[in-house]
Amino acid sequence: MTNLPPNLTTTLKRIDITNMNFAEKRNLIQSLVEKVVYSQNQLIYTLTTDTTKLQQFITENYVNTNTDQMEYIIGDNNITITEKVFLRKHVNTVYDHGKNGVLNVTDNNHLILKAFATAWKYRELYEQDGNIDNVIHNARTSPRLFYKYLALAYLNPNIVNMLLKGKLEISVRDILDKASRNDDFKVQDKMIMGEEICSYY
Repeated sequence: MTNLPPNLTTTLKRIDITNMNFAEKRNLIQSLVEKVVYSQNQLIYTLTTDTTKLQQFITENYVNTNTDQMEYIIGDNNITITEKVFLRKHVNTVYDHGKNGVLNVTDNNHLILKAFATAWKYRELYEQDGNIDNVIHNARTSPRLFYKYLALAYLNPNIVNMLLKGKLEISVRDILDKASRNDDFKVQDKMIMGEEICSYY
């Protein structure tokens, strides 16, 4: 917030959104956010800089000490923030813990880590037991999900490293789907890297 007007910075830091109830959070968002636009896997927020609209949400004797960095553009009467997101057609109730079908990059990366943890667990059970039916029964999963995660456990190590280092941005649904299509490393490279699915180095 170093480049924001001092009065706006002070106002925002005195809003204790963590301890607000649902109605208070809704009212704050309605007062703060002027517009939200979805475009090419990103959300663009336009926030007001009019502190008079935010006075009612100030908490006495409270100052937010969060110093996380955020990129934004300051306009004449508003602030624009752009955030990369992933839209999910089908919410994964195993991992989402009530989240809706929109994920930011951090949430998506957490889901990918959990997916790999499950995949490596299934792989270990499979390699120890050798009987797929026993593993599926003991893991309390379905054959379809078991094979999807098992394929993820045997994914090209180069792709795995890039995913875990945050150098590839792809949804859990897409990586599970592509990992299960073919076990040839070169084909996987072409499917995942060749299409440049939101990838960067």
